[in-house]
Amino acid sequence: MKKLIDLIPKKKTLSLSSIKTNLLKIMLFLWAAHISVSLFYFTRITEINFGKNPLLDLFFFEFEKNLPSFFSAFLLLVVGYLLIYIGNKMKAKGLPHKAWKGLGYVFYFLMCDEWFSIHEGLNGLPSPYFPAWVLVYVPLALIVFLCSINFLRSLPKKIFWLTLVSGFLYVSGAVLFEVFSALFAQFQFNDITYQIIIFLEDGCELGGAMLFVHTLITFIKTKFNENQIELPYRNFIYLFVFCIIESMITYATFCFN
Repeated sequence: MKKLIDLIPKKKTLSLSSIKTNLLKIMLFLWAAHISVSLFYFTRITEINFGKNPLLDLFFFEFEKNLPSFFSAFLLLVVGYLLIYIGNKMKAKGLPHKAWKGLGYVFYFLMCDEWFSIHEGLNGLPSPYFPAWVLVYVPLALIVFLCSINFLRSLPKKIFWLTLVSGFLYVSGAVLFEVFSALFAQFQFNDITYQIIIFLEDGCELGGAMLFVHTLITFIKTKFNENQIELPYRNFIYLFVFCIIESMITYATFCFN
């Protein structure tokens, strides 16, 4: 096992442009895959049952532990890593860095929340009109935003506006359209309104995170004149293998129940 692990490099240097391009290609593929499987099953099923329809299980945005949810979590991981990378570079130059690193850790938490569905554990709290986690996460998001106002003002104009737009897109998907989804939870799979809400919910989340990746890469290129970045490649592989194993266990559990 150790010899096999040693074959995987601890770190790997990648082009920032190639990272952005490949992530964008994967996102567009997942959007297309979600739409395709939704159309394929639209007249074939009425209820959504994870573990019953393989293609739907693999690509449908509403499900957890599948390719879209893994990619969404991975995007948040990339965002967190880039923020902390920028923070370390700013610190090395004697520039303000705490806000960058602090936001990086926030995105690491969001990555864990996306994969492990931490927020759904709050849905046992009483809330008559929308998911209970909104009562906790929205105030926390406002606190983070208020604490980041001076940081946002310090950003170059282009980066400032890109950050705001990406944040708006992500919050729209994570909160606004998820609230709509909860309000219309009685809709069946072959209801067009439900399908639109589901696509906008996760599509905006992915789009917002992807735009923020673009924003951070643009900042790194212009601020530090760098076109490459060193990544903890082996750690990413460990995380990927862990997620695959957990997904297989989750899927097997649903299939045999």
